[in-house]
Amino acid sequence: MTCKNCFPPIIAVFFSIAAGHASPMMALGDNGNIIARLGGAIQYHDNIFLDSANERGDTIVVFSPGAELNLGGTNSNSHTNVVYIHDFVHYFESDSLDRDNVRVAVKGHSKWPKARINYSMSFRERSQNDASNNVEGNIARRDQFHSLVRAEWEMSAKSSLAASLGMDKVDYEAANLHDRQSYHVPLDYYWEYSPKLDMSVGYRFRHTSFSRDYNFPTVFEGDGPKDPSSYQDHFLNVGVRGQIGPKTSGEIKVGMQNRESNTAGRVLRDMFAAEGRVVWIATEKTSGTLRITRDFRSDAFGSSIESSDLSLSARTRLNEEYAGFATIRYSDDRYFTGRDDEALFGQVGLTYTPNLHSAISLAYVVYNNNSNSKSADFDSSVFNLSGNLRY
Repeated sequence: MTCKNCFPPIIAVFFSIAAGHASPMMALGDNGNIIARLGGAIQYHDNIFLDSANERGDTIVVFSPGAELNLGGTNSNSHTNVVYIHDFVHYFESDSLDRDNVRVAVKGHSKWPKARINYSMSFRERSQNDASNNVEGNIARRDQFHSLVRAEWEMSAKSSLAASLGMDKVDYEAANLHDRQSYHVPLDYYWEYSPKLDMSVGYRFRHTSFSRDYNFPTVFEGDGPKDPSSYQDHFLNVGVRGQIGPKTSGEIKVGMQNRESNTAGRVLRDMFAAEGRVVWIATEKTSGTLRITRDFRSDAFGSSIESSDLSLSARTRLNEEYAGFATIRYSDDRYFTGRDDEALFGQVGLTYTPNLHSAISLAYVVYNNNSNSKSADFDSSVFNLSGNLRY
């Protein structure tokens, strides 16, 4: 039996199970459990390579078994959550693109009377293009690793100090794409402005470096072709966190950021930078989240980018079982090479949740990237039916 014949029945079985009831598979004492997870999706993508011309559409089926481990309660002094998912992906027309990808995520916290540590780690195998690593007529396969440890100490009744260490690594399968490694070290001092609002001053250092196959050409940036350099970013900022307004909470940082390079002849860059996440609880059933980012980024060819990103998402519960959701995102990327991109991403959908352990979602997604680089100027849309089950 081929996958073309076996995947639809598998997904059908999944959706029939998800409509029923489920419960944690195994308890580990009073504060731990192991949960089996089962996910699946059927989607139609009208431009699977995100090509500007010769667009190719396909129907894609994903089968995603996995498991979840919980140690300690989410409201306890110590909690760890580990999730393992294995995605089996099948393309009906372009089955040479079939693959299986692993996802692993760890997150948790430990807290004491005057200190708290949050930590997270993830590893993910990805096989999907986007504007910064688009491969014409193919898919940019890559391994992504992320880790972050953040500690905050209460220095007095009205002040605290937070320090973090984060690391990111991207390894591409294609030899002409540049692997990327980075680490960042933020330091923030908070003081109480009011019982529900803190002010802050902070500094973040970030180092980004690249490696590549030297049989392929170097990137062009600044005054000519060069090897991918390493970048050092310095972000000085002030901010607020907590209850920003009526029914509105979050954290916002703004300041100046400087990017410098270790390659002689490259111009230093300064820009106004910002990062923020604000949540508005409109009613008991409806909420919205605003995310703002203005930062330096880098693409799969070692190029430096001034990136501005704004997204707004909303969710409303229609009744006990149905909820609607929508997202709109705009980004403006200015490459140091002279390339300019303006992208618009939109999503709207409906989720059916028959019980606490299962959900089915139907969504429509559009992605438009308007670029002065012909190969990066594309449109795409996706219809997606997905579900997940925890039992």
